[in-house]
Amino acid sequence: MGFKIIDEKLNGLILIKPDVYRDKRGFFAETFREDLFAELSIDAKFVQDNHSGSKKNVIRGMHFQWDKPQGKLIRVLKGKAKIAEIDIRKNSPSLGESAVFEISEEDKLLLWVPPGFANGFLALSDWVEIHYKC
Repeated sequence: MGFKIIDEKLNGLILIKPDVYRDKRGFFAETFREDLFAELSIDAKFVQDNHSGSKKNVIRGMHFQWDKPQGKLIRVLKGKAKIAEIDIRKNSPSLGESAVFEISEEDKLLLWVPPGFANGFLALSDWVEIHYKC
């Protein structure tokens, strides 16, 4: 089991490809493992899980927390979405810059968003379900 970094942007956003094991029954993938994420320099203590469903062309966001910023591990459970992130960290060299990632249920990609980003998404398929570990 493992994870591979496939893209990094804006001083902290990390797009991750998990190992996916497929056979005639379907597939299996770990979507989080504390020790392996620590090896990727992601030291996250998750306290909350969120699950969002949206119809095609729905835009949600930009969500953020000023007082207690949350890191998020995002994945698409159903459909396809464009995930948008804006760096709002006051002392960041990429303050005000944005990045967009397209993620789907087929590619099983994970997006690590460190604390201090505003987050939103656009539903690209008829129905999209997104899971956030916060």
